[in-house]
Amino acid sequence: LIGLPEEEDWILYASPIDKTHMRNVITLELWRKMGYWASNTRYCELVLNGEYRGTYVLMEKIKRDENRLDIARLNPEDTEGDDLTGGYIIRMDWPKGDGWYSKYNSMGGDRLFFQYLYPKTEDITSQQKLYIRQYISDFEDALFDGNFVNNDGVRYSSLVGLSSFADLFIINELSRSVDAYKISSFIHKDKGSNGGRLKAGPIWDFNLAYGNVVYCGGSKPSGWTYKQLDNQCDDLSLMPLWWERFMEDEVFKNLVACRWQDYREDFLNEAFLFDFIDHQVNELGVAVDRNFEKWNYLGENLWDEPNPVPTTYKGEIERLKNWFTNRIAWLDKQMINGDFTITAIDELDSDVTVY
Repeated sequence: LIGLPEEEDWILYASPIDKTHMRNVITLELWRKMGYWASNTRYCELVLNGEYRGTYVLMEKIKRDENRLDIARLNPEDTEGDDLTGGYIIRMDWPKGDGWYSKYNSMGGDRLFFQYLYPKTEDITSQQKLYIRQYISDFEDALFDGNFVNNDGVRYSSLVGLSSFADLFIINELSRSVDAYKISSFIHKDKGSNGGRLKAGPIWDFNLAYGNVVYCGGSKPSGWTYKQLDNQCDDLSLMPLWWERFMEDEVFKNLVACRWQDYREDFLNEAFLFDFIDHQVNELGVAVDRNFEKWNYLGENLWDEPNPVPTTYKGEIERLKNWFTNRIAWLDKQMINGDFTITAIDELDSDVTVY
């Protein structure tokens, strides 16, 4: 389908709240640059039953597939040994569907909910449910222990792909999405023979990011996104306390600082980001003009956006670029000159570069 890998599940994403049409596109590209699978995207114009409906982003739905999140297929008969250990995709969002509650509270005081995404509810077996629940419980037991070690003597960093969580931290802090860490959040696990650690991602849904809304601290280029309690967010029942604990671990903090500095020299800089944004503007071309002729909402405050709301598409692009400049400057101070220190890093998974 228009040059994307063969599959059957697609999403046509309308972008009214993000008037640039590119916040998701940018974030997914950054995640790919970090070395992970992210939904491929294509801009398109939709004509439905002869009626022009505007500009959309065609996206790949998150699913296990050799052309998408390439983890092991888990069949109903895979109930023991290495076959049982993966792959799994777990979603963290508003409680719904088949899943379970953590024994640990969220930032809001309620138990955190995990939903089975792959295998699907109708396919996952009781043995598979028990396995992934126990694995995540073992990870949480270690993370919330004072020494980061569970009752089996295993440090939490031995159970997760820590680099993926460090990279997700960087993505969420850069974007300052008001949904970060909690809504449309995913974790996954491959078979033990394929590495087998719990990893962050895939990432999803960044329309309420990069200064696009004012609530929950979303329009402030300074301040930490993970400290949601400080920002008076109204969905803290969905916010895991994992990140508070991660940031109390010098191993995690050192890893974040190292990877931030590495990425800053590569693609987390104005030169790359502004060039990418300009390329998207050129790609959209006059299609974006047709979209706003059809849907005349430039200048309108649709979802608690910071005022004044730009009245032109060019103004929306300038606001996005300004956000990157200001946010990166603040994060540089924290990562390089703040309380992040680079010391020896050990006990990490094999995909980590040691500095």
